[in-house]
Amino acid sequence: LQSHQELGEEDLKAGEYGAANREFRVALARNPVDEALQQRVVIAWTDYSRQLAIDQKGSRKQLSAGQIEALNQALLFASRYEGEGKLDLAYKKIQEAESVDANALDVLLKKADVLGAQGNFMEALAALDAYDKLAVDDERPKASQLRNELLFKRTSRVEDARSQFQTAWNQKKFLHAREIALNGLRAKDDDPELLFSAGAATMATRNLEASRKCFRRYLEVSDTLAADARKRALARRLMAAAAPAKPASQTGA
Repeated sequence: LQSHQELGEEDLKAGEYGAANREFRVALARNPVDEALQQRVVIAWTDYSRQLAIDQKGSRKQLSAGQIEALNQALLFASRYEGEGKLDLAYKKIQEAESVDANALDVLLKKADVLGAQGNFMEALAALDAYDKLAVDDERPKASQLRNELLFKRTSRVEDARSQFQTAWNQKKFLHAREIALNGLRAKDDDPELLFSAGAATMATRNLEASRKCFRRYLEVSDTLAADARKRALARRLMAAAAPAKPASQTGA
């Protein structure tokens, strides 16, 4: 952790933003609750993506007047459908716009907006990453604002899922608890607490193979300095308990 963090700081000072971004992300993976490291990742990513955008500005696709009109129409329809809550139709219009130019900034921004409205935060943030690599100067603030809004919504949804899960679990409503945990994981598929919760509820509903997958994923993402050692040990015991029984050996007469 310390080594990657120090290398990241050196790269950042030297203007090697891509290397700094990689080093800080590796460090953050070791201690994901470190707010100072989270901030360094934001700084490194912003400088790195901006540098990429400047370098690639001249290679942007040039659209004809007809293509621009088709793009604008698809995006307007997407916005109207989104406003009416017809998110599937909105996303279909986004796909039509992508067929004209998938890397157009307005397309990427609206795609992230619609995906976020659907609760698909991972793909929404990926679209904003692609946007950041292409946007320069005054093109960047809109994506930055949307990113922050999506991150807040995702955090709020995960927190709500954790609270609702505990209520359902205490009431022994295990099927409902499982659905709550899985819905939370659709917002953030690497949340350790929700992964453990999903594993426990899935085990309680007798889906042992699915519960083992949840616990296995939990052990992968919780292998950090912030890990709860007792909870990880419990996950291993539950995985063992959920393992299929070995067939009895047969002996010849």
